Amino acid sequence: MDMHDPAHPSEVLTGWLDDLGLSVTAFAKHLGVSRVMLSRHASKLGKQLLRLDLAKSPVDMNAPGWNLHQLSTGHWSIWVNGNWRMTFDFDGENAILIDYQDYH
Repeated sequence: MDMHDPAHPSEVLTGWLDDLGLSVTAFAKHLGVSRVMLSRHASKLGKQLLRLDLAKSPVDMNAPGWNLHQLSTGHWSIWVNGNWRMTFDFDGENAILIDYQDYH
């Protein structure tokens, strides 16, 4: 990805889903949300996933408005939209156990 012509965050998300062999519709169904709901979150979620891909530690995910905090499980959480959060952990400098979930 050229830094002067970066991919749109939703293109990043779609690219990752393609790599996993999932359509946006299948991914939404897997999460138990509508495709419309996923589309509403795609831009921000794409930005967050891109940053997570570059992150070397949880602190790298401490962006304004993302409300980074550690959960009682030891995993980390950032705010996506409404009740939706992205949770993750790190193994060394690699993000692992990434999830997208409705907290309430």
